Amino acid sequence: MPSSSYIYIMNITNYITIDTKNIFRDPMLTAFVTIVPLLFAVTIFWALPFGIQTFDWLTPWRPQVVTFLVMQSGLLAGAVTTFIILEEKDARNMQALFVTPLQPEKYLIFRIGLPMIYTLVISTVMLWLADLHFTILQILASATLNTMMVPLFALSITSIATNKVEGLTWFKGLNLIAFSPVASFFIESDWSKLFSIIPTYWIYQFNAMLGSDVTTASSVHWVNQPIAIFSIGFIYLVLVNLLLLKTFAKQNMR
Repeated sequence: MPSSSYIYIMNITNYITIDTKNIFRDPMLTAFVTIVPLLFAVTIFWALPFGIQTFDWLTPWRPQVVTFLVMQSGLLAGAVTTFIILEEKDARNMQALFVTPLQPEKYLIFRIGLPMIYTLVISTVMLWLADLHFTILQILASATLNTMMVPLFALSITSIATNKVEGLTWFKGLNLIAFSPVASFFIESDWSKLFSIIPTYWIYQFNAMLGSDVTTASSVHWVNQPIAIFSIGFIYLVLVNLLLLKTFAKQNMR
C-alpha cells in the first residue's frame, strides 16, 4: 500500500502537470508567465539604463520603476493562479475535490506553492539584473515581499469573482490599486501614510530606501530603517493572506 508521503508527492506532481497544461493551453496565461516577464527583464536590464542616461530626471526614480516591473511578475503569477482556480470553480471540480479528504488549505498549498516559487525566482533574477546595488540578502528580502503578492491577489479575486471574466475585471482594478502607493512619493505630508494600508506600499518603500542614496520617499521618514519597513511589510502581508485564506476556506466549505 502506498505511503502517505508517496501519495502527497504524487498529488503535487499531478497538480503541476495539470496546471502546466492549463496554462500553455491558454495564450493569455502563456504570455503572462513567459513573454511578459521576459519583456520586463529586458526593460530593466537594457531599456531602463538607456532611459536614465537619456533623461537624468529618471535617476532618483529607478528603484520605483524597477519595483513596478518586478511586482508585475508576482501579480501576473497571481492572476494565472486566479484564473485556474476560477476555471475549476466553473467546472465544479473544486467542489468534487473538497468531497475528498483534501481541505481548502491543502488545496491552496498545491495551487499557490508553485507560482510563489516561480515568482521568487523571477523576482530575484530581475532585481539582480536591475543592479540597484542591493546585497544578496536585500534582493531576497525584496523578492520575498513580492512573492507574497501571489496569494494575496489570487485569494482576493477568487473570493469575490465567480468566473474568469469577472476575475480579469477585478485583476485590472486591483492592479491599479497595487500601483497607487507610488503617489505617496509625491505627497510631502502625513497624508502619505494613508497609503500604508495598501500592502504594496511597503514593497515600494523598502526598495526606494535601499536603492537611493537620498531617497525621494518623503513618506518613509516615520519608518526610517529598511529592516523596520521589511518587518512591517512582511507581517502585514502574512496577516492579510491568513485572513484571505480563512475567507476562501469558509466560502468553499459550504
